[in-house]
Amino acid sequence: MGKVILCTGKIADMPYVFAMSNYKVYSIEEMSYYLYTHIYEIAEDFLDFRLVDWIRFAIEMPELADKLAVMKQNRNSIKDIVVTILCSNDYYTEKEIKQLIEIMDAIKGLPAIKKKKIRGDYLLRYGMYYYACVEYERILRDPLISIFTAQEYGDILHNMAIIKVHTTSYQEAVAYFGEAYNLNHREETLQQYMLAILLCGNMELYEEQMIKYGLTEEFTKEQYEKISQMEEQAKQSSLYQAIQKRQNTEELLEGLKHSYREHVTG
Repeated sequence: MGKVILCTGKIADMPYVFAMSNYKVYSIEEMSYYLYTHIYEIAEDFLDFRLVDWIRFAIEMPELADKLAVMKQNRNSIKDIVVTILCSNDYYTEKEIKQLIEIMDAIKGLPAIKKKKIRGDYLLRYGMYYYACVEYERILRDPLISIFTAQEYGDILHNMAIIKVHTTSYQEAVAYFGEAYNLNHREETLQQYMLAILLCGNMELYEEQMIKYGLTEEFTKEQYEKISQMEEQAKQSSLYQAIQKRQNTEELLEGLKHSYREHVTG
């Protein structure tokens, strides 16, 4: 359970919005909480003059703004910047800040390619599919890809499949899910793989994979139950109401696929 955020400083009339997550903060305490709990997701370049101005004028902390402006000019590390913000208020104890410093030191020691994966996972989590795809594609082209275990590599491909579900085609998603499962052997990946095949209507491939992975009729029954649940979700949407009026089978399938996109996760 998280902390209750008690704000002793000024509450801003207009929030500061973190660009990637669209997360809004109205006080220095809320900003400290966000930085502390999202440290793996904070980019090296998160400090900009938009943030400096917000701290100076919106929450009226000119001394902190001056410090951060100098730190930006001097290109101080992300650790120095985060610690400066956390030490500007009493939301976190000295012990908690020291623990965060240890985490940041550990992150700093990660190979660049693993930092890219953390960033890609973060972008995917917030639905920024294009940028997540770019990040993962960079990883997949990187000669140092071998640093990942087979399971980690498979998880990257699983996430690429999710991106394809949301952006391009189910056929591409099927290919990524299939390759991902051969590497990570995750039950969730297998479930999504087989479900995507069904939604493509490729029953020949579905039956081949049933035999290949020794899947039972009970597994298929569960798959169709999921599809039924997604159909029910689709029926609650305004899209389904429009489809009903037009009685268009292709659009009905698109409504079902829309529900699947909402269902599929990384």
